[in-house]
Amino acid sequence: MIRISLLSHLALRSSYYLGLFRECLFLLLSIQLFRTLYSGTGTVLSATLTETVTYIIISKFAQFFNMSTMGRIQSRIISGEIATDLLRPVEYDFFMLVQEFGAWIQRILSITFPIVLLSLLFVRFYPPSSISYGLCFVLSLLLSFLIMFFANYCVSLAAFWIPYLWSLNSVSTTLFIILSGAMIPLWFYPDGIRNVLEWLPFSFAVYMPINIYLGRIAMAELPILFLKQAVWILILWLISRFIWSKATKKIIVNGG
Repeated sequence: MIRISLLSHLALRSSYYLGLFRECLFLLLSIQLFRTLYSGTGTVLSATLTETVTYIIISKFAQFFNMSTMGRIQSRIISGEIATDLLRPVEYDFFMLVQEFGAWIQRILSITFPIVLLSLLFVRFYPPSSISYGLCFVLSLLLSFLIMFFANYCVSLAAFWIPYLWSLNSVSTTLFIILSGAMIPLWFYPDGIRNVLEWLPFSFAVYMPINIYLGRIAMAELPILFLKQAVWILILWLISRFIWSKATKKIIVNGG
């Protein structure tokens, strides 16, 4: 028993360190790519290299794209456990929300903070523009989490109609990353495309919160931005409730 426990612990530690190494490697490669882009010039499209590097690093706090909601719903439908979930005294979306929030906080503590601390050793990036901007960034980030959760939840409910969602999960995750500016800041996009994306909920999940962190949005404009985030949360929640009402009428349980 002791040997099994030790091997299991070592396997978990190895998996953690490999994941941390992968994240750090991808971050350093991304930073090097932008350094190459900025070579010979101090500013590209009104953003300095340090601002862009800061954006890439701080975006790690907004890694909402690996949510397991879709996999959980699909597996519970296949196993039949969804029937038990429907009997819980709490709403199913809230039940999933709490689990995803815990996973996000765990990721920040175990992956994001170590990455940010390691980044201090190798690259230069900005702290928040001020304490006020830092606090507003945290508030916007919490709203961002809700936006991405309900967007992901809406897609995940397709599991009630589609037995296997691996392809849909891959496509939706890729779209979320591209449209939110998680990989490339939206200020690098053509003006026409950026103007459209800035009205979609995904830009409010990554791009806008980090612009708050960088102080690129005036403090007087932040209440309007928070209101827009709240409106998108409400819209996505209403859409999810509509899909859920249809899904619960069409449950086909394939398990015991």
